[in-house]
Amino acid sequence: MKPVFCGALIPTHGGKIVGFHIKGRNIPGLLGEIATLLAKYGLNIVHLANSSLREGEVYDLFIAVDFSDAKKNPSSIAREIKRLEKVLEVEVRKPAYGFLLDEGFFPLEVGGAKVTCLGYESLKALVSDLREKFGSGVSTILYVLGRKMGRLIFDSQILPSMSRRRRLNIRKSLEILRILCQGYGWCRVEILSVSDDRAKIKILNSFEGEVLREEEALSSELKGCYCMKGILDGVLENVVGSNVRVRELSCVSRGGDGCVFSISVKKPLKP
Repeated sequence: MKPVFCGALIPTHGGKIVGFHIKGRNIPGLLGEIATLLAKYGLNIVHLANSSLREGEVYDLFIAVDFSDAKKNPSSIAREIKRLEKVLEVEVRKPAYGFLLDEGFFPLEVGGAKVTCLGYESLKALVSDLREKFGSGVSTILYVLGRKMGRLIFDSQILPSMSRRRRLNIRKSLEILRILCQGYGWCRVEILSVSDDRAKIKILNSFEGEVLREEEALSSELKGCYCMKGILDGVLENVVGSNVRVRELSCVSRGGDGCVFSISVKKPLKP
């Protein structure tokens, strides 16, 4: 089984994977020098994570290295990395109980904002099991949750880079949405059509729809990407600066090949 990477947590599945937490100067070429050094000993980097830039132009780097056929031990490699000009500190991270964890990388961040990773089973409990137990009322809860998520993403990721005008047309808004949705692992977005005040998009690999598609016991009324609908509302309404109506026309959970949404822009929001 291949390792599954989630931030700085790596299930090793019995493999000889060792991590290195490195503090380095923000000077071009550091990663290249490390990779060259490891390649000299036939070592492969199997995972890499780095922090945002820190004060003093110092950042953290975590690399996981496969030592299965290594002729050098991790401690000696760490000493060689430490001798590189751009490196300030090196700490070896060894696996325990089948996991390699770099405790220096917490909390996890995307674009400077804190994030948490939910596995498939957690999403299933959130999306599917709640609906099975509580019925259609969960759809409203998921929509409100998604809308809040969309607004938070706007405030933390989009607003800081927008001009004072604060309003983008729907085409540019959808391009931003496409990047964020895939970057956060929610889904992939295809723009099917777009005009001045209307658009149609297709969502593929929706975290919500994919979970519900497997739940044959749920009725079609309980299936649908309500959380995703809320995310679309929360992001687009704030980027466009107008009331937005989002409707799901078809859903992968109900047999579609993707989740199709129509979007219409209504009257501008009050300042």
